[in-house]
Amino acid sequence: MSEESPMNPCSKKGEVRAKVEQMILDEVQKGNLQAMIARAADFYGPGALLSFVDAMVFQNLAKGKTPQILVNANTKHTFTFTPDAARATAALGNTPSAYNQIWNLPTDSNALTGREFVHLAAEAFGTKDKYTVLSKTMIRLIGLFVPVLGESVEMLYQNQYDYLFDSSKYVRHFKHDATTYQEGIKQTVAHLQQQKK
Repeated sequence: MSEESPMNPCSKKGEVRAKVEQMILDEVQKGNLQAMIARAADFYGPGALLSFVDAMVFQNLAKGKTPQILVNANTKHTFTFTPDAARATAALGNTPSAYNQIWNLPTDSNALTGREFVHLAAEAFGTKDKYTVLSKTMIRLIGLFVPVLGESVEMLYQNQYDYLFDSSKYVRHFKHDATTYQEGIKQTVAHLQQQKK
């Protein structure tokens, strides 16, 4: 998905997001508003407590539990590292020429499969990389008790197929590469371990 990819929502959340974006873009085009749209993939990183990968992978590993993967362990899924998103949002907001455009925030383009992501997280925790794959039915049931998972059901198509996010426009313009998954996962685990002390 790049900034030019057509919006073709297939979920309620996607429909709302598309309507809000179109309202903003319409006002920008009319000259009534100076704005920008900054998009990110799913978040991971220090403090990303509402992220499904935090709840299912990092928190489970931190508690000595088996991490969980949504629907398919073999599809690739891009994630945006929260410190990269923060730095990029600040850079965009302080760059007048960045306004009235859409930007994808820097995201490592070397997308990992769920299996690869869990392997790196388990390695950073110094534990085995066992995992459980949750089916759609299981996610619906767990969602009754874990709201962040319950809200993800309509978005599971992003885990059934490769979910690839292109932030090359931002990287070219600001000369700021995204943090690699290897480094971002290490920093996330270090943050969690520091909090436990």
